[in-house]
Amino acid sequence: CTNRNGVPLLDFAFRGIETRLTMSLDADLIARTCPPCGECAAVCPTAALEPQPGLKVNPGAAGTG
Repeated sequence: CTNRNGVPLLDFAFRGIETRLTMSLDADLIARTCPPCGECAAVCPTAALEPQPGLKVNPGAAGTG
């Protein structure tokens, strides 16, 4: 998100094998700043991220499509 959209929405928590991908901002701010572009799911190397069911993805929303 930071590289594509300029908004640091995703971050890592914990260390080593306990490392988890987390949201770095509160939910209200995420809802206001996250364009549903689907870039996070498209570039996730493990396919662990995917758009929520029913979310209308707009590939050009972050200016990358």
